[in-house]
Amino acid sequence: GIGIPKEVQKHIFEAFYTTKGELGTGLGLNISQNIVMDHGGIIEVESQEGAGTKMRIALPLLEPNQQTQPALTTAEYPVIPCSKILVVDDEEDVRELLADMIASFGHDVEVADSAAKAVVLLQKSSFDLLITDFGMPQMNGRDLAQRAKELNGTISVILCTGWGEVVSTELGGKKIVDYIVSKPFDLEKLSYALRQVL
Repeated sequence: GIGIPKEVQKHIFEAFYTTKGELGTGLGLNISQNIVMDHGGIIEVESQEGAGTKMRIALPLLEPNQQTQPALTTAEYPVIPCSKILVVDDEEDVRELLADMIASFGHDVEVADSAAKAVVLLQKSSFDLLITDFGMPQMNGRDLAQRAKELNGTISVILCTGWGEVVSTELGGKKIVDYIVSKPFDLEKLSYALRQVL
């Protein structure tokens, strides 16, 4: 690559920091860092403008007889019965990442890139769970959650947001959101959320 400016290097592992505008989510390196740290390692950047970039990952070396607590694979997370889940996010990278993570648990996943498209899918098919981003144009995630509950009284709703507990789970005195997941996601956080609502 062309190298990363020094002032940008200080922020590259921060969640949602991106220099790509609408083309980037700012989650890739943050997720990578979390994975490396979960394995007891470190990730470092070495970059010079005009000369390119190197990402260096250092992981601890373990002796064969050392007792270790390995990171959980998706097969080792608590089993949740296969469910039909609709994932809605207007950012393609986030939507696909979330869908892939959920599918890795063995669920049937469909995706929509807008609340309007999600409503069409909700009218055509019965879903066990709706996972939706909060901040979307035209119709936000809370309004979509309300519409989903009107269409299917048994559907559960997980709202994904960078604002966390600031978002109310009720609208007009009725509970429309069953669980809130803050960004960025990881498998453990997502597994826990799914166990709470399914």
